[in-house]
Parts: sequence; structure tokens; C-alpha cells
Amino acid sequence: MNVIALRGCGNVGKTNTLKQVIRILIDECGAHKLVEYVADNKIDTRVVLEIHGKIIVIFTGGDDRKTLDKNFESVRLHQFDLLICACRSRGASFRCLEEKYTKDQILWYGQSKVSGLCNNIAQLELIRTQENSHLAMSIVQSAKTILAF
Repeated sequence: MNVIALRGCGNVGKTNTLKQVIRILIDECGAHKLVEYVADNKIDTRVVLEIHGKIIVIFTGGDDRKTLDKNFESVRLHQFDLLICACRSRGASFRCLEEKYTKDQILWYGQSKVSGLCNNIAQLELIRTQENSHLAMSIVQSAKTILAF
């Protein structure tokens, strides 16, 4: 079992990037949604997808260890082939993944915050969206490689 972990500081777009990963896997790769749970904050989600006989679990929430532990508890009955999740760059959620999985099992991606262009917020938001889209596509390609589909 492998993990693709998207790490980054708070409010850099990890959730939006992973929601794009979910959309791409469903819309472009033919994944079927088996289970979906929207968190109490109405922003984060957990999904279990099936694609070509492989089970992929995706958690968009991972800013703290409590959230990650809750995510793991919610999918403990599922035997999954790949976990894709968010976590902070350091701290308890980062350590949680390092404790559960070996270095050979985790592929780390970093999400950074695109900033600047203070006088053109619309342009900055467009650039951030494009950055998230590129990162999402890269994560999907990694998932395809890991699961050989």
C-alpha cells in the first residue's frame, strides 16, 4: 500500500488541489465513487474510489493529527491500494503519516503559496488556480504509475 501525501502550510490550496484530483479521477479516468463523507466544516471530504479494480482513498483534511486519525478511522474497513491525503509541512499530522507508513511507502508532494501581484487579485487567483491544476495532474499521473492503470 502506498501513500501520496500533499504537504503544505495552512491556506495554500491543498484541499482545492485534492478536490481537483478527485474530479480528474472520476471524470477523466473513470473512477467510481464508493463512499463519500463531507466533514463538519463543509470544506473537507473523504472519498473511496474504485478504478480498474484498485481502491483509492482520498482525504482532503489533514491540518492536524485529530483530523487525520478521524479520517483513518472512517475508512478502516476498506482495504485500499493507495491513499492520497493532505497534511501540514511539519507537526503532528506530518508525523502521523511518518509513524503509520515507511519512507518507501510515501511519495511527498509540496504545495506552496503563490503570492504577489497585490494590485491584481483576480490575476493572482487565476495563477493560483492554474498552479493547483498542474499539481493535481501530477498527483494523478503518480497515482496511475503507482497503481499501473
